[in-house]
Amino acid sequence: MTPSPRSQSWSVVASDLDGTLLDSGRGVTKRTASAVERVRRNDGRFLMVTGRPVRWITQIVEQLGTTDPVIALNGAVVWDPVSGDVLSSRPLDLELVIDLVERLSEQDPDLCWAIERPLGYARSPEFAPGHNADGSEIAPIDELLTGELTKLLGRSHNFSPERFERIRALVGDAAQVTHSGNEALIEIAAPGVHKAATLASLVDGWALSPDDVIAFGDQVNDEEMLAWAGWGVAMGNAAPHVQRLADEVTLSNDQAGVARILEREFPTA
Repeated sequence: MTPSPRSQSWSVVASDLDGTLLDSGRGVTKRTASAVERVRRNDGRFLMVTGRPVRWITQIVEQLGTTDPVIALNGAVVWDPVSGDVLSSRPLDLELVIDLVERLSEQDPDLCWAIERPLGYARSPEFAPGHNADGSEIAPIDELLTGELTKLLGRSHNFSPERFERIRALVGDAAQVTHSGNEALIEIAAPGVHKAATLASLVDGWALSPDDVIAFGDQVNDEEMLAWAGWGVAMGNAAPHVQRLADEVTLSNDQAGVARILEREFPTA
């Protein structure tokens, strides 16, 4: 196993969830929970850094007993699991969203749309037709484009990596375009909003630096974070290009790859 460049514990551990900390059943194993507790016993901070919205994080917070801030929606929201408050958010410009929906829909008429707010979610009826009774706000997309929007989601049943790259090129620098491993779902945030940028802001506020951070991830939306951190670890199941940019590749999420590294880096339980 590749040693990290440290002779002492890291101050911050930043981990993606799906495909990384969680197994394929989207659960937290006992070994992983124990490894996270090991970080805290060594006075380290354990940050969940995910593309998920807050409503899909609360159960994991309870399982891990997390009290550190959670970075959600690919960096657009920082949430305090203790108070339940949104500590910060980076919304999209409303006029930009309206323009992007119009332009991208012209290029790809089969795209269906949804939007995330800091603590809410709304979508067009076509976006997830099998879940139209889940309590979310449902309306034509042009009626939903109001208020504070932290993420624009576009879904297509006929997607491909090439189509994703074409959409990213069309958007350009106007917004941050990524995906979390599901290339049928594009995720659009405000320009410059990604996991690394928000993580860097928190770390700087604690008077720490990238050299104090070890990060874990597996997909396109983890690239900036793995490159920014003092030690970036890609999962054994990570996309090949993510593995190439990482400092180290661990075992897969189903083999407790994160726990394996944390047990090495935090040897005192």
